[in-house]
Amino acid sequence: MWYNIAMKNASFFWDIYAKLYDTLNLLEPYKKLHKEVLESLELKGGERILDAGCGTGNFEKLLQNEGLNNVKIEALDFSQAMLKRAKRKNGNHSFNFQHFDLNNKLPFPDNHFDRVVSINSLYALNNPKTVLREFSRTL
Repeated sequence: MWYNIAMKNASFFWDIYAKLYDTLNLLEPYKKLHKEVLESLELKGGERILDAGCGTGNFEKLLQNEGLNNVKIEALDFSQAMLKRAKRKNGNHSFNFQHFDLNNKLPFPDNHFDRVVSINSLYALNNPKTVLREFSRTL
């Protein structure tokens, strides 16, 4: 029972936060963080990437702005409102945005992804160690 109440409240929080989330794009440290993550991935093209906790799709938008449209993205987020904004922001690109609670086992087979990105997400999860094991499993 308590878990259901907490999850309902979490959903409400993230759905409200979605309305304000993109103001982070105005902050230089936030933009720098995304650029550093992108650079660390050393993308050559064609990679399969999991964006776990994609929020409003800021990382996907950066990929587009950098001309990296030839990667395959599975973008997951718990908030329907965040996903709605992510889809709208990223237009008709082939990124796959899905509603998913990262506290659950990832719906992908072992060794499915070339890279996993999770920006500003782990702190909000029930058991980050378990989630990190899932990331490792799917890499």
